[in-house]
Parts: sequence; C-alpha cells; structure tokens
Amino acid sequence: MRTQLKAALLAATTVLALGPATTALPAAATTGTTATARQAPVCGHFTNAGTEYYRNCANVSERIWVTRRFSQNEHYCVRPGTQVQLGNFANVYGVYHDGWNC
Repeated sequence: MRTQLKAALLAATTVLALGPATTALPAAATTGTTATARQAPVCGHFTNAGTEYYRNCANVSERIWVTRRFSQNEHYCVRPGTQVQLGNFANVYGVYHDGWNC
C-alpha cells in the first residue's frame, strides 16, 4: 500500500513538473487537424469580409428566407453545391431554412 501511494505521488509530481511540456504536445498534434478543418467549405450561413453568404452542401436544392434590416426580405433557391451572396452583413438580419426542392 505504501509503495502504491509513493508511486501515485511521484506520478502526480511528475505531471505537475512537466505540465506545460506535456500540454504542448497535444496542441501541436491537433494543429494539422484544425488547419484542415478550416480549409473545408463552410455549409449554411457564413460571413466573409463583411459580406453574408449561404452555401448549400446538400444533394437537393434548398429554399432559404432572408430577413433584412433596411430592404425587402427575400426567398432564395440555392442549388446543390452552390452558394449565394446575400449582401452586406449590416443589412442581413437573419437567414432561415424554408424547405427543400425549390
């Protein structure tokens, strides 16, 4: 029992002493995954450089409803694998899924 307690204390002390070094390893290992995820296309509603877009990654066309602050609300039919530009981010209030196969 005393040996197990000493081993546990030694392990805890080692983790505390090497904490920053050991936590840096997983971060370096996941950096490649994060970079890959950033390169994947964004599906749905997103903003890029102050402009709002909607990308449909589904295999069927999608109908979306866009509400606006300063102009008319609109429906869009977004074909499979395409994206539409919705306008300046300051004017787009909301983007909502409104159905399939438009």
